[in-house]
Amino acid sequence: ASVASLFVSRIDTALDRALETIGSSEALALRGKIAIANAKSVYRRFRGIFYGEPFSSLRKKGARIQRPLWGSTGTKNPAYSDVLYVEELIGQDTINTLPPATLNAFRDHGSVRGATVEEGLAEAERDLTRLKELGLKLDQMAEKLQAEGVEAFADSFEQLLSAIDEKRKNIFAGKVNPQSLTLGEYENRVDQRQRAWQKERFASRLWQKDPTLWFREPQPEISDRLGWLVLPETMQEELSDLKAFAAEVKEEGARHAVLLGMGGSSLAPEVFQRTFGNAEGHPELIVLDSTHPGAVRAVERRLNFRQTLFLVSSKSGTTTETLSLFRYFWHKASQATGEPGKRFVAITDPGTPLEKLALERRLRRVFHAPVDVGGRYSALTAFGLLPAAMIGVDVRRILDRAWTMSEACAFCVPGSESPPLVLGAALGELALAGRDKVTFIASPSLRAFPAWIEQLIAESTGKDGKGIIPVIDEPPSLESLYGSDRFFVYLRLEGDDNARLDRFIAALAGHPRATIQLNDKAELGQEFFRWEAAIAAAGAVLGIHPFDQPDVQLA
Repeated sequence: ASVASLFVSRIDTALDRALETIGSSEALALRGKIAIANAKSVYRRFRGIFYGEPFSSLRKKGARIQRPLWGSTGTKNPAYSDVLYVEELIGQDTINTLPPATLNAFRDHGSVRGATVEEGLAEAERDLTRLKELGLKLDQMAEKLQAEGVEAFADSFEQLLSAIDEKRKNIFAGKVNPQSLTLGEYENRVDQRQRAWQKERFASRLWQKDPTLWFREPQPEISDRLGWLVLPETMQEELSDLKAFAAEVKEEGARHAVLLGMGGSSLAPEVFQRTFGNAEGHPELIVLDSTHPGAVRAVERRLNFRQTLFLVSSKSGTTTETLSLFRYFWHKASQATGEPGKRFVAITDPGTPLEKLALERRLRRVFHAPVDVGGRYSALTAFGLLPAAMIGVDVRRILDRAWTMSEACAFCVPGSESPPLVLGAALGELALAGRDKVTFIASPSLRAFPAWIEQLIAESTGKDGKGIIPVIDEPPSLESLYGSDRFFVYLRLEGDDNARLDRFIAALAGHPRATIQLNDKAELGQEFFRWEAAIAAAGAVLGIHPFDQPDVQLA
């Protein structure tokens, strides 16, 4: 039989934004309901056609029905049940093309109540009527999503061909792993760690989000903080929205985008701005991560508020410094424009106080991040990718390169062939052996990146009297002046002026070192993922919890 495909969760994703823009209690009450209501209405129409009079004569002649296919049934909004679009759309003759994560979730805790697609039809029709009364036209939205969907499928096919071509080039070029380690006397203990991980199925268990990789007893913030593993894949679905918003801001002639945020909310955007700069016609990104009056005034003096967009970025939505900066610039924008809401965007987790504040003050947009991704692991969420898109960075290339690295350490890849796990084993084992000062050397174009790694390492490993100490921005010195506590990491970008740094690294023959080769700046996507996975693995070696931050919370 043929199928008739119907988008489901994408309907809610698109309409929820429009409902939040309206902001009334009636509008907000419809969030997360219209996609299912629409699908139930379609199913009722399907039953009326194919099991009623219009099709009866054809059925007698052997004609087969056209079955409804629910497409896009992975839950996009983390505030909703991860099996919402499965449990509520069960019915005879239906097909559900649920993604692997949703399938696993349904196997784990889903329930089958019966033919749920035929339940609550009256309520579904009332919801559709209320939507129309609010002035939102579902038909127009569906047509737009259909056009975007066809374009996305075409893009995916092009990406597939491109990925195949890139893998073919890598195979023939022999450059699968641009990471080399020279460990000297420590090589044996790192090899032993990798062999032990192979026996313990470390890679496979990592992708299964097994918390016992770090502790035998259950610990909070482990299995529910591993969402970064799938970001290179899942964030592909958000790219069209991020790029469309960036294009909208560019079209308006914005000169500056000011990011108000701290720590994990600010470091990745700063890496993108300092590494790529802003493309022609795109706004310059200014990262303000200080409440010092001098720093605030210095930023303010650069701005024309009518040509500035503020990104209020806080995962928890409660960061004191970020909210203080928001209130200050809200007041200034109110004085300058009279319509401050149009000049502000929030990036936060669903349901945070910041989101509530954004809805109350009618901010231009609210972008959500996955709740199972910690702040310092959020570079490949909207926290990093929205600012990157706004300054003209090709965020699809960034994600594609990250996906390449995630595949290089997939559950079926032996640990000894997984670049992040090899690096993680080396970082952990050398730290245990006293080489706990990881010293970063970077090509000129990559000088901003070690600051991001610094926070990732320090917050992830610095606890319980243990830790790895990142050293960045240290001027090169003579090899003989370094102590026996160093492990050097060289981030080398092909095409940069690397001659002096190459000589410096070559002179460090008495110290363990790693060289990571990047062929272009887009491979920063690989590096975000490489280091996130490597530090998670190093945490297992050290016996610490790499995803909590007790000292930060105490402060």
